[in-house]
Amino acid sequence: MTNETLAADWSSRWGYIQGFAAETLVMEGENLPPIFVLSHARLDVPVFKTIPALITLATLVVPQERYVDYVLAWPDTTIVAIPEGLYGVERGVAQARQFCLDSTPTINGEGRCVILDDDITGIAMMYQGEDGKASSAYVKKVGSSANRAFYSFGVFCVAVMTAIEMMDDHPDVVIAGPQNRNDQRTLDAALTKYDLNYGRMPIGFVVWDVGRFKNHAGQLDMRYNPHGEDLWATMTVLWTGGSYGRVPSVLVSYYDEHTQSTLKTPENEHLVRQGEWERIQTEAWADHVRVKWDFLDRFAGAAPNLKKFRDTAPFHRVLWDGSVQDKPKSLGEPATRNKENTVKVAVYHPFEVTEEQRLQLGAVLTGKTKPKYAASRDQIKEYFLQNGEGWPEVLAAAYAEAFPNGAEDDEDEAGEDVDDEDLV
Repeated sequence: MTNETLAADWSSRWGYIQGFAAETLVMEGENLPPIFVLSHARLDVPVFKTIPALITLATLVVPQERYVDYVLAWPDTTIVAIPEGLYGVERGVAQARQFCLDSTPTINGEGRCVILDDDITGIAMMYQGEDGKASSAYVKKVGSSANRAFYSFGVFCVAVMTAIEMMDDHPDVVIAGPQNRNDQRTLDAALTKYDLNYGRMPIGFVVWDVGRFKNHAGQLDMRYNPHGEDLWATMTVLWTGGSYGRVPSVLVSYYDEHTQSTLKTPENEHLVRQGEWERIQTEAWADHVRVKWDFLDRFAGAAPNLKKFRDTAPFHRVLWDGSVQDKPKSLGEPATRNKENTVKVAVYHPFEVTEEQRLQLGAVLTGKTKPKYAASRDQIKEYFLQNGEGWPEVLAAAYAEAFPNGAEDDEDEAGEDVDDEDLV
């Protein structure tokens, strides 16, 4: 059922999904690559409730010390344990993913697999609603819980087979997967079959081309903690000239919606470990990552971390109607400095800015010392993100270097008082 065009309406999508699900169940999953589900402490494995067919079609990968617990809980599931010490003393998601990659059968170095997190709680396919807008409200369309389980499995199959088709069409694609439900849900995304090197990187549900990944990266870097090995993998793939792909019309949601990024919410410590930042600095692409170790927001619209790689990683978008788009509107020309400064990143450290600091920063940025060139709130915020808590000292030094003789007072223009908008 590959290389087909697909209309945007619900009836067309539903028939397509049903066809994939029925065909895969008849073949008992033989038309899919190996499917691995990673689990460590969730004995209930939420993804099995979301997509019950995976209970018999997937392989559950668990730590050695929990093997017996999982066997008792899931007697109909193939379960394998990661031997203790196989990848060193540390145990985490990186080791589990690497175990799956190492366990994937390859022929002449070629092989693919699907790796799922165990906390997937929903999967749906977008379509064009009767109001002309993107919709994924399938419950009233599908009906009973049995139909919803069949539907979820069908959407899973569509996502996997579309990712495989993408890899077949583009030999530089190394990893691919659907988009997170928290991502932008637009009609444009609903009409897109797949795209390359655009939007957020796939997480939690990823199809890997094992041979290509080994060629680009060798293996996962075990130095990264569980919140960083997927960042490292994607950045390394792009740095070495590979591509990542998405199936934006398929939405995936997760347990408590926490996996989009555990780094940027206060309750989950949005500050990344300094050790991880120091490891990033050892990478060849370190200078291309616009982050500090204490403000690493790895999935912020994919803009801060992946934006600079897109000049070397070609964009490509294939729509469900069969048409092709090579450049989206936002990726036509290289981003200007002003566009770079519009990236919005949450700051959890309020601070007050003096008028003198506004004037100094404006002078450093523009080379002009008049009050009308005083820095804006967004410019101050960006400067804070770039330099951290020590930004006043960095600014003072930059100002002293730029204006060693100081700035002459400008009597014909009065400075503006700091108002509430200047409290970042």
